[in-house]
Amino acid sequence: MIEILKIPATIQEIYNDPAKERSAFLKLEIVPGEVFRIGDSMLKILCEALNQGIPFTECGRTDILNCGISRDAQIEKGRLLTTIEVLKRLKYGGTHSFASTDDLIRGIEEKIIVNFFIGLGNVIAECDNCKKPFSPWPNQGCTHWPGDKNEEEKVNTYTVREAWVMIVSTVTLKVTDYENIELLTRSLELDKIDKIKAMKKDLTSGPRILTKSAHHRFD
Repeated sequence: MIEILKIPATIQEIYNDPAKERSAFLKLEIVPGEVFRIGDSMLKILCEALNQGIPFTECGRTDILNCGISRDAQIEKGRLLTTIEVLKRLKYGGTHSFASTDDLIRGIEEKIIVNFFIGLGNVIAECDNCKKPFSPWPNQGCTHWPGDKNEEEKVNTYTVREAWVMIVSTVTLKVTDYENIELLTRSLELDKIDKIKAMKKDLTSGPRILTKSAHHRFD
């Protein structure tokens, strides 16, 4: 299981609705990366969740109240689109990037804020090579590391089959597959796992130098 996964989204337009003058509306398209893909069944689950209303926040934060909510999601020719309703003139308290949602809306209108994502939790992703679920633990699933090249020199990719849809959010930097792999590495504390494995080998193979690997690989 993958604890957290970010799926990039791009803004198609921002508009107003005369019937709801107190709100601004963002039209977003969900655009999965090359390493972590969205299966057809998961695409429908995402669409349903967005229609029910997923909180919209800033910078991936879940410790603050949302300033908007998702609505009117639909799948068009394999593309997932959703509308985000953001309440105007909502003044923030505590620590936020802006004083109010008017500032946030203006930043989006002026194309200063351009990056968005959907945050998924408790993700079950299936390896496209061996069709097993991802697992960092030996003998408990696939051990093809995401983004690495396999025996055929092809990049290891995964298809998301199940997940909890947590938030829609703005973000400073564009979400990439590399960032998701880094998140995965940190969440699993893989450097610590590597050192533990190395220490166990020391007991049987004698002295050796411990090296810090970029990510965990299984023998």
